[in-house]
Amino acid sequence: MFWEHVDWVQFPAARPSMYTVYILRSLKTGRTYVGYSSNVRLRFKQHNLGKVVATRSYRPWEILYTENSKTLFDVKLREKYWKSGGGRRKLRLYFKDGFPPPQSGGGARPPRKAEGGNSQQPDQVVCIKHSSD
Repeated sequence: MFWEHVDWVQFPAARPSMYTVYILRSLKTGRTYVGYSSNVRLRFKQHNLGKVVATRSYRPWEILYTENSKTLFDVKLREKYWKSGGGRRKLRLYFKDGFPPPQSGGGARPPRKAEGGNSQQPDQVVCIKHSSD
């Protein structure tokens, strides 16, 4: 048998089933931070415990907005969008006019085809803030 000649077999690591782009707002300064993770609860905790150098001095943080996607490629595109000038302008409008209601299967911008035929539309959008309070 072929396995008698195999010393070891390495299986690929399991991939997370969902990735999330998140937007945080500093309760101290009002500054925003955009990131992505396969475990938002853990990542949010790391931000507030000061374990993330980029956000340490702006603690505490609140989660303003999240978008879920099944692929790492799509979630990185959405993160790039939210960090872009257009994404920052849209975020500023949300602060001014209020956040849109949560949608399932919708997005903050229309889908656009990207490399490999993937779209930038997230699988699920969750808006934490609904008004500019």
